[in-house]
Amino acid sequence: GTEYTSLTTELVQTIHLPAMSFSNALGNANFTIDAQTGKWYSYSRNNNSSQSNYYNCRITQFTPVDLTNSVVYLNDADILDSYEIFTLDGNTHISALNMQGGFIWNYKLYISQGYPSCNFIYLRVVDLKERKLVNDIDLLGDGFPIEPEGFFRYGKHILMSCNGSPIYEFHFE
Repeated sequence: GTEYTSLTTELVQTIHLPAMSFSNALGNANFTIDAQTGKWYSYSRNNNSSQSNYYNCRITQFTPVDLTNSVVYLNDADILDSYEIFTLDGNTHISALNMQGGFIWNYKLYISQGYPSCNFIYLRVVDLKERKLVNDIDLLGDGFPIEPEGFFRYGKHILMSCNGSPIYEFHFE
């Protein structure tokens, strides 16, 4: 028989991002922390649907907060950096449509995006030091038919969890 470990969860901190505004562009923000540097990031879309840049992917870096506080309210003054991401050729903005979970490892932000019925599934890799996209993998084009939910690191491997499916492993140089 297989043995399983029983786990429990407990809410230890609630972090409130700044209210969405045209200036901070925090529409539908996903949030992650760089465990190696302690820096806090969101990846989001612009929040004003009347603007031409509504779906452009924006990376925002925040001031790290005190982890001992049970509730934290970030505001626009806590934004250290914010920029939009372009395709590898630098000519087109990366869409923020249907972004899923992501994580940071070695100054790279790995973002899962899309699902089969929207006709795209990507693994996008953003170099946070260079502030640019460095890898853009078309998973649907490679025959990957399952919605990615997020990526995480396990040892030297990058693993992707999927909607009700096995965990997939990726190797990067």
